[in-house]
Amino acid sequence: MPKPYPKEFRDDVVRVARNREPGQQLKQIAADFGISESCLAGWLKAADVEDGAKPGITNEQSADNAEPRKRIRLLEQENEVLRRGLSLAGEPAGKMMYPLVRELAADGIPVAVTCRVFEIARQPYYRWLADPVTNAELEQAYRANALFDALRDDPEFGYRFLADEAAEAGQQMASRTAWRICSINKWWSSFGKKRGAKNRRSGPPVHNDLVERNFTADSPNALWLTDITEHHTGEGKLYLCAIKDGRSQGTNATLLMSSFSFSRGVWNPRVLRGRLLS
Repeated sequence: MPKPYPKEFRDDVVRVARNREPGQQLKQIAADFGISESCLAGWLKAADVEDGAKPGITNEQSADNAEPRKRIRLLEQENEVLRRGLSLAGEPAGKMMYPLVRELAADGIPVAVTCRVFEIARQPYYRWLADPVTNAELEQAYRANALFDALRDDPEFGYRFLADEAAEAGQQMASRTAWRICSINKWWSSFGKKRGAKNRRSGPPVHNDLVERNFTADSPNALWLTDITEHHTGEGKLYLCAIKDGRSQGTNATLLMSSFSFSRGVWNPRVLRGRLLS
């Protein structure tokens, strides 16, 4: 945009145009000073307004109205920022806001105004703008937030149930994607097995090895194998005990039902013996 002409130059041109000889055209005067005829006509009109010869807004009045117009424009920009920001209501400030700041800047709203309304610093935004987050990373962040919110509400849920909860919140994803995000962030169900270092040493055996690691038998009722596990529930501890004849090759469902009855304190030797022998 070219620089405006100095005020002294404009006043001289207007004075010459007003005092021109009869029959002299404005076009000739404008050409003598190196300006266009329309520019000279505009200067003459503005001079008439300043002198009160024609109605209009003078420069002094325009300067007085500049500050209110600037304030109104600023309020309009802040209102637009708040209106566009309603879609991110409840989201944490920071990187989630940066794409919206960029969109508003493209629409003509200064970054300083948007950052002031959102109460975020400008320097981190400019660093993000130099190396922005990709759409895939942004989508994964939204999915991770949905999974974490579901896990916080229902800590006993596994990744499949968390994916269903996230879908209800508007974040659709495959079960494999939910597993990957939960695995990366180490979000496990409260009922899942404990995760720890794999290089830890196992503790001492609870009993002596009476069979010397030989868990087979040549005849029934010669060698019995048993194991018991403890599970924490909302009503207390639950103990599951499995008993197996060394001659048998597997544990059937009836044996597990009997062990469950045993864990609940329902001990009936005759029923249990009958199920084991069956």
